[in-house]
Amino acid sequence: MAKKKRTSFQFIIEPYAKLHAAYAKLRLSLKIHFEYYSSSNDYICNPTVWIDLSRLGMDEMSNLLIVGSWELQSYFKRDDDGRLEYPMGEHPSGLIMYSQDGHMSVQIMVANRPRFQSDQLHEKTEYEIGQAARGYFAYSGLYEIEVLDEAEAGDGKVVRGLISHHMVNSLFPNWEGRSLIRQMRLQDDLLELSTCQAGMYKGRMMTTHLVWRRNQYKHALHQLAGQSFELINA
Repeated sequence: MAKKKRTSFQFIIEPYAKLHAAYAKLRLSLKIHFEYYSSSNDYICNPTVWIDLSRLGMDEMSNLLIVGSWELQSYFKRDDDGRLEYPMGEHPSGLIMYSQDGHMSVQIMVANRPRFQSDQLHEKTEYEIGQAARGYFAYSGLYEIEVLDEAEAGDGKVVRGLISHHMVNSLFPNWEGRSLIRQMRLQDDLLELSTCQAGMYKGRMMTTHLVWRRNQYKHALHQLAGQSFELINA
């Protein structure tokens, strides 16, 4: 019996179809541990929920709402009595970035961090490492958004929902392979992220709040105009 000849189209498509099937099977087997899974409305706070990564990217249109870079405006914790704590001081600086392909990265640092004695990246003391780690926080990974509500306000549309950060890399190693869920409030160029439930901080139950302002290209050019950067060989 003569062997059926395959078309060039089949030669192109079949390897990708097999790869896609294998990738889908892999994603179904991957699980990520949620640090928090909660929200106001009908969502239940549960600190030990496991989710399936295969649903990532299902809501790409929602993700487009926050694509770009955002500059930190404030970072604080608040208890039920309204008392505030500032884990990284009252004037930290930070940047969070969301890409269109579903990746994210965040960096936050305290103001006026002390420099190391040496300019060589890998020449540092244990004390210097400890000081630097205490004043800096960063992680990167994947993200997804679920929009829960959109409403018109006097000064613009307000979008509320949930945003999940699935952490692949983290300065705090205990967070690698885990996820954070934040309540999201987006209005114009301001993005507020807050925890869904209170956590213990300095002996009090407190919620975490971060406010970010969307960076514009003209604003970035203005920032560059007022700064000078020393070129290094590293």
